Amino acid sequence: MNLQQLNTIGSGAYFPIILSDVKTKILVNGKWEEVTTKSWKILEGDINLVKQNLVALINYQLGFRFRQENFGTRLWECLEEPNTTVIETLVKEFLSTSIANWEPRIRALNVEVNRSGEKLYIKLYYAIRGDKNINELDFEYNQPNDISYVY
Repeated sequence: MNLQQLNTIGSGAYFPIILSDVKTKILVNGKWEEVTTKSWKILEGDINLVKQNLVALINYQLGFRFRQENFGTRLWECLEEPNTTVIETLVKEFLSTSIANWEPRIRALNVEVNRSGEKLYIKLYYAIRGDKNINELDFEYNQPNDISYVY
């Protein structure tokens, strides 16, 4: 594991938590017995922790997260507006501002915004601070179904 990446990203659980069987030995009446228990793995320095936080950031509207009312973006204000350069600029600004406020582990390099009919597509290029690799996050919002996809 890259120690620099662990120090930059940190560690935590990936959601949804996936439980797996883990064999451990426990002492029972003076004898060691192997038992199977359920456990989940902590991710350490994993880029998926950052991606998970970006997905949450995009999916939350400002004011909707309990006890963190300033978490999220204002992207939802732009969804029903006409497809103009002004809306594209607002989407980029709203996303860049939220990332700067809530995700200090990365720097946003570029945001591409496209609309096709009633769908909004956002492609975010970002880099982990101290790393030269460029990552991308694709976000699609389908307004009639009120469904968002991240891939």
